[in-house]
Amino acid sequence: MVSVLCVAGLDPSGHAGLSADIRALEYLGIKTLPIASVLTVQNMNSFTEFQPVSIELIKKQFAAIMEDEKPLAAKLGILGTAELASFISQALSETNIPFFVTPDTLPSNTFPTLSFMYSTCLNFIESRSALTASTSRWLAVSAIFL
Repeated sequence: MVSVLCVAGLDPSGHAGLSADIRALEYLGIKTLPIASVLTVQNMNSFTEFQPVSIELIKKQFAAIMEDEKPLAAKLGILGTAELASFISQALSETNIPFFVTPDTLPSNTFPTLSFMYSTCLNFIESRSALTASTSRWLAVSAIFL
Protein backbone atom coordinates (compact mmCIF):
# COMPACT_ATOMS: atom_id res chain seq x y z
CA MET A 1 0.00 0.00 0.00
CA VAL A 2 1.22 3.49 -0.86
CA SER A 3 2.01 5.66 2.17
CA VAL A 4 2.45 9.38 2.74
CA LEU A 5 4.20 11.01 5.69
CA CYS A 6 2.18 13.89 7.12
CA VAL A 7 3.82 16.33 9.53
CA ALA A 8 1.24 18.78 10.81
CA GLY A 9 -0.64 20.11 13.81
CA LEU A 10 -3.11 18.11 15.83
CA ASP A 11 -6.46 19.94 15.73
CA PRO A 12 -8.73 18.65 18.52
CA SER A 13 -11.82 19.74 16.58
CA GLY A 14 -10.87 17.33 13.80
CA HIS A 15 -11.35 19.86 11.00
CA ALA A 16 -7.73 20.55 10.05
CA GLY A 17 -4.17 19.32 10.38
CA LEU A 18 -3.48 15.64 10.84
CA SER A 19 -7.16 14.78 11.35
CA ALA A 20 -8.08 16.12 7.92
CA ASP A 21 -4.97 14.65 6.30
CA ILE A 22 -5.74 11.17 7.60
CA ARG A 23 -9.37 11.32 6.44
CA ALA A 24 -8.48 12.59 2.97
CA LEU A 25 -5.68 10.10 2.37
CA GLU A 26 -7.73 7.20 3.71
CA TYR A 27 -10.51 8.14 1.28
CA LEU A 28 -7.97 7.85 -1.55
CA GLY A 29 -6.74 4.48 -0.29
CA ILE A 30 -3.40 5.88 0.87
CA LYS A 31 -1.86 4.95 4.21
CA THR A 32 -1.00 7.96 6.39
CA LEU A 33 2.17 8.07 8.47
CA PRO A 34 1.33 10.97 10.84
CA ILE A 35 3.71 12.98 13.00
CA ALA A 36 2.19 15.74 15.15
CA SER A 37 4.36 18.87 14.98
CA VAL A 38 2.24 21.04 17.27
CA LEU A 39 -0.66 20.52 19.63
CA THR A 40 -3.34 23.16 19.31
CA VAL A 41 -6.24 24.59 21.29
CA GLN A 42 -8.82 25.37 18.66
CA ASN A 43 -12.29 24.73 17.38
CA MET A 44 -14.23 25.84 14.32
CA ASN A 45 -14.39 29.43 15.59
CA SER A 46 -11.10 30.12 17.30
CA PHE A 47 -7.44 29.26 17.55
CA THR A 48 -6.09 30.28 20.94
CA GLU A 49 -2.92 28.36 21.66
CA PHE A 50 -0.34 25.94 20.33
CA GLN A 51 2.54 23.97 21.80
CA PRO A 52 5.32 22.60 19.55
CA VAL A 53 6.17 18.94 20.04
CA SER A 54 9.80 18.39 21.09
CA ILE A 55 12.21 18.05 18.19
CA GLU A 56 13.83 15.06 19.92
CA LEU A 57 10.54 13.15 19.91
CA ILE A 58 9.84 14.06 16.28
CA LYS A 59 13.31 12.85 15.24
CA LYS A 60 12.65 9.52 16.98
CA GLN A 61 9.24 9.21 15.31
CA PHE A 62 10.74 9.93 11.88
CA ALA A 63 13.48 7.33 12.43
CA ALA A 64 10.92 4.74 13.56
CA ILE A 65 8.80 5.34 10.45
CA MET A 66 11.82 5.06 8.16
CA GLU A 67 12.79 1.73 9.76
CA ASP A 68 9.47 0.28 8.58
CA GLU A 69 8.93 1.90 5.21
CA LYS A 70 9.82 4.81 2.98
CA PRO A 71 6.77 6.93 2.18
CA LEU A 72 6.00 7.85 -1.42
CA ALA A 73 5.81 11.54 -0.47
CA ALA A 74 5.40 13.91 2.47
CA LYS A 75 2.78 16.56 3.14
CA LEU A 76 3.87 19.32 5.50
CA GLY A 77 1.46 21.50 7.42
CA ILE A 78 2.28 23.82 10.30
CA LEU A 79 5.71 22.94 11.67
CA GLY A 80 5.82 25.20 14.71
CA THR A 81 9.54 25.95 14.86
CA ALA A 82 12.35 26.81 12.48
CA GLU A 83 14.37 23.98 14.06
CA LEU A 84 11.74 21.47 12.96
CA ALA A 85 11.60 23.00 9.49
CA SER A 86 15.36 22.58 9.22
CA PHE A 87 15.28 18.97 10.42
CA ILE A 88 12.39 17.95 8.16
CA SER A 89 13.92 19.63 5.12
CA GLN A 90 17.24 17.87 5.67
CA ALA A 91 15.68 14.49 6.49
CA LEU A 92 13.43 14.51 3.43
CA SER A 93 16.30 15.60 1.19
CA GLU A 94 18.59 12.86 2.51
CA THR A 95 15.93 10.20 1.97
CA ASN A 96 14.83 11.60 -1.42
CA ILE A 97 11.21 11.89 -0.35
CA PRO A 98 9.38 14.51 -2.42
CA PHE A 99 7.27 16.86 -0.35
CA PHE A 100 4.56 19.45 -0.62
CA VAL A 101 4.06 22.36 1.75
CA THR A 102 0.43 23.26 2.34
CA PRO A 103 0.20 27.00 1.64
CA ASP A 104 -2.93 27.55 3.73
CA THR A 105 -2.38 25.85 7.06
CA LEU A 106 -3.28 28.73 9.38
CA PRO A 107 -6.79 29.91 10.11
CA SER A 108 -7.41 33.59 9.52
CA ASN A 109 -7.83 34.33 13.23
CA THR A 110 -4.38 33.20 14.38
CA PHE A 111 -2.27 35.56 16.36
CA PRO A 112 0.68 37.40 14.72
CA THR A 113 3.47 35.49 16.48
CA LEU A 114 2.25 32.19 15.08
CA SER A 115 1.86 33.68 11.61
CA PHE A 116 5.42 35.01 11.70
CA MET A 117 6.78 31.67 12.94
CA TYR A 118 4.87 29.81 10.25
CA SER A 119 6.10 32.18 7.53
CA THR A 120 9.69 31.65 8.67
CA CYS A 121 9.31 27.86 8.56
CA LEU A 122 7.47 27.94 5.25
CA ASN A 123 10.11 30.12 3.60
CA PHE A 124 12.85 27.80 4.82
CA ILE A 125 11.11 24.69 3.49
CA GLU A 126 10.08 26.27 0.18
CA SER A 127 13.64 27.39 -0.47
CA ARG A 128 14.65 23.72 -0.39
CA SER A 129 11.59 22.20 -2.07
CA ALA A 130 11.82 21.01 -5.63
CA LEU A 131 8.56 20.22 -7.34
CA THR A 132 9.62 17.44 -9.67
CA ALA A 133 7.57 15.15 -11.87
CA SER A 134 7.23 12.75 -8.95
CA THR A 135 5.57 15.45 -6.84
CA SER A 136 3.14 16.65 -9.51
CA ARG A 137 0.93 13.64 -8.78
CA TRP A 138 1.08 14.55 -5.12
CA LEU A 139 -0.12 18.08 -5.89
CA ALA A 140 -3.45 16.66 -7.05
CA VAL A 141 -3.84 14.84 -3.73
CA SER A 142 -2.85 17.96 -1.78
CA ALA A 143 -5.71 19.96 -3.29
CA ILE A 144 -8.02 18.04 -0.97
CA PHE A 145 -6.36 19.67 2.03
CA LEU A 146 -6.80 23.26 0.83
